[in-house]
Amino acid sequence: TLPDPVVVDNQGGEFTTESTSKLSLVSGAQGQRSMGGKVHRAYSKYMKGIGQWQATGLDNGTYRVSITWPTEWNTSDWASKHETNIPVTFSSGTDSQSATIDQSQIPGDLVDPTLVDGQGNPIQWHHLGEIVVSNGEIVVQIGPCGPENGYTQGGLFVFADAIRLECIGLD
Repeated sequence: TLPDPVVVDNQGGEFTTESTSKLSLVSGAQGQRSMGGKVHRAYSKYMKGIGQWQATGLDNGTYRVSITWPTEWNTSDWASKHETNIPVTFSSGTDSQSATIDQSQIPGDLVDPTLVDGQGNPIQWHHLGEIVVSNGEIVVQIGPCGPENGYTQGGLFVFADAIRLECIGLD
């Protein structure tokens, strides 16, 4: 029997930010469209550091790593306020993988009806990839962005909401 998926939100001690990430906890319209009613966000232009989720105590095996962000919030042009090329790194032990996400799109890989946002809508997830866990831990980092990495346009947000870790095979 595979363990239940693990969800790590941006509001617990398993989520940390570097001061240079400029990721601030916000509620309001964007938070209502997120896990737990609050989300971290930063302007990509100023986000020089990272946000990081960490899950420990995992069984050894292969895990699918997914991420979500708030969409369709409070305005018809919400997508134009989201960054489109955000670096994400996920690692376990010596295995590290990278991906980019386009937060102007609605995550479309998985709809989880058991988890809902502040308006009662099911949380939607974007799959980042799969990773082998041999040390019981997965770390997922979002960012950095900032001008040194080519992010110079103002007004575009990066959102850090939640990750989902689904064991798809035990070792």
